[in-house]
Amino acid sequence: MFDRVRPYYRSLGILILFTILTSSAGAQEKGVPPTPKESTQVSATDFEQGLLDSPELTPGKPLSLAEAIAAADDRNLTLNSARLEIEKAEAQLSQAWGLVIPVAQGGVQYIRNDHEDTFNLGTGLDPIFEGIGMPTPELDDMILRPQDILVG
Repeated sequence: MFDRVRPYYRSLGILILFTILTSSAGAQEKGVPPTPKESTQVSATDFEQGLLDSPELTPGKPLSLAEAIAAADDRNLTLNSARLEIEKAEAQLSQAWGLVIPVAQGGVQYIRNDHEDTFNLGTGLDPIFEGIGMPTPELDDMILRPQDILVG
């Protein structure tokens, strides 16, 4: 297989070399002596020799058809993107169903006050009334009595 590909590399190399040589010759202005870098000529044989000196491709471990298809499937960015779009659509679908399906919710609360407490909210409200420029109202003490409350 590599023997069939090598002539194409040579042709490609010669074409690139020809393009480089013709573009650098046209880029020189008249009356300006070429710099040493521009006067250096590269021959086609030097370029081909560089291609021949490059390391050969070595085949990896042999793959079965199923392994090759699985590897291509895993590395295909288009397929991976499509899979993620499907997952996104499924998540949006379940979110939409969550808005339609009725939800039953319940709870129970039990409060037990086993002793009396006395407190006054007046001192805690002083900064609020002072901030808006109103006098603090006189509040009576609140007494919480022992009680049991069941809410459900």
